Amino acid sequence: MLGAALGGKVGAAIGAIAAEFFKKGSDYAYYHVVDNWMMSKLYPMTVVIREATHTTYYLDSKHKYSTGTDYYEYDGRW
Repeated sequence: MLGAALGGKVGAAIGAIAAEFFKKGSDYAYYHVVDNWMMSKLYPMTVVIREATHTTYYLDSKHKYSTGTDYYEYDGRW
């Protein structure tokens, strides 16, 4: 199973979402991603120091039937 191979909370979430798609017999997976990030101001190079990603998965292309969500957050500030 995909979720077990990845492990942890992310693996469990992806496994549950994939199981829902297989249960419904869906041929395609649709999703919508919202990405937020904060950049450093270290001249001359900017680096992503914080990031948050929220993904919603759908059974249809019109994003009417949601099957689940996933959230990832990274904080690289020192």
